[in-house]
Amino acid sequence: ERALTLYRDALELFAALDHKRGVARLLEALASTAAARDRARHGLTLAAAATSLRERIGTPAPPEEQAALEAVIRTVRGALADDEADAAWGDGTAMPLREAIRLALDRS
Repeated sequence: ERALTLYRDALELFAALDHKRGVARLLEALASTAAARDRARHGLTLAAAATSLRERIGTPAPPEEQAALEAVIRTVRGALADDEADAAWGDGTAMPLREAIRLALDRS
């Protein structure tokens, strides 16, 4: 719970600074946290939003972080029906950055 709070606080700061690489990293961290809390759809949507953001800004994740994110993506995809996983991924990739940040900060 403490990590989740710290990630959210950091996300708010990076978003306020318009530091997109930091925002992407925190979306990834929060996707991982969602997966660990059995929130597969939420986690996959955030992972997709982070991946999309990294593609738009031309900053890939370092290899070890990318490998960790891919493991999270496999885990959450495996927890969802194929159509639900595809929908979550599509939602995340199409989601405007501000909406992705709001979703990541959602405490429900």
